[in-house]
Amino acid sequence: MDLRQGKKYGLFLRRQGWVVDRMKDRTGKGFIQMAIRKLPLLPFSVMKCQRFSMEPEEGQLRRLKKMHRVIYSIWEPIDEEVENYCKRKKMERKLEGYLPAASLEIDLRLSKSRLWQDLDKDVKRVIRKLPDVKVEKVLGSRKRWEVWRSWRRSGKGYVPGYRAFESMAKSFGSDMWVMVVRNRDEIVAGEVILVSDKKAYYYHAWTTRQGREMGAQTKLVWEGMIRARNAGLVTWDFEGINDGRRPRKSWAGFSRFKESFGGKRIIYPSSYRQWF
Repeated sequence: MDLRQGKKYGLFLRRQGWVVDRMKDRTGKGFIQMAIRKLPLLPFSVMKCQRFSMEPEEGQLRRLKKMHRVIYSIWEPIDEEVENYCKRKKMERKLEGYLPAASLEIDLRLSKSRLWQDLDKDVKRVIRKLPDVKVEKVLGSRKRWEVWRSWRRSGKGYVPGYRAFESMAKSFGSDMWVMVVRNRDEIVAGEVILVSDKKAYYYHAWTTRQGREMGAQTKLVWEGMIRARNAGLVTWDFEGINDGRRPRKSWAGFSRFKESFGGKRIIYPSSYRQWF
C-alpha cells in the first residue's frame, strides 16, 4: 500500500483542511482512501484519490460524491491494472499529475555490502571522504524549529510552512524521521523520511551551499538507507525522478543524484480527471 493510502497520511491531510474518508473496494475486502476539499465561495468540492490499488465500490462512491457535492475528481492509479478502471469510466487522461510519474526504489533486504556495491563510484568517494561528519536524527519540536529555519534559509525548492511541518510530525509521530548533517554545529543538509507499510519515503530534502560543496546530502541519503534497513524496513522510495515519457529539464540534476544510488525504476500510469 502506498503512503497516500495510509491512515497517518490521511490524518496529516485532515490537519491541512481536507475531509478524508475511506470507502470499500469493489470486492468488499479492502479500503480506498479519498481526500475531499470544499471550493472557496462555492457549495461544491473536489476529490482526489492518489496511488489507489483497488477499484472503488460504485454505490459507496456515488453516495460519497453526493454527500460532499463533488464536481471534480483527481485519480492517480498505482499500476496499469487499476488504471483500467479509469479507462472504463472514460475519465480524461492528463499528462501532468500531482504526483511524480516515475520513482526509484531500493531493496533494503539486500546486505549492506550489496547496497554499497550498487552505488556509483562518485557516491562511494564522497561517503568515504566524509566519515567524521555528524549525521543526527532530530527529535522534539524545538529542534524541528531549528531544522525548519535552516531549511527555509537554504533558499532552494519547495519549503512547507512551519505549521504544515509540525502537522506532519504530529500525524506521523515516530514514522517521520528528520535527519540532518551538521558541520561545526551548523545544519548543512537535511531530509524528511516518512515510513509507511515497511517502506521509507524520501519525502523532502534540502542542502545549503556549503552542504553541496561537501556532498553532505550524499552522506545523508546513505545513512538514511542504512538506518531504514536496520529498522527492518524493506524498501527505500526516492519519491520521484525524471519520467522518460515526459522529461523535465529542472528534474535532471536530482534525478541523476538519486539514480547514482542504484535501485529499480518504477513507472506509474498517467493521472486522470473526472467531472461529476
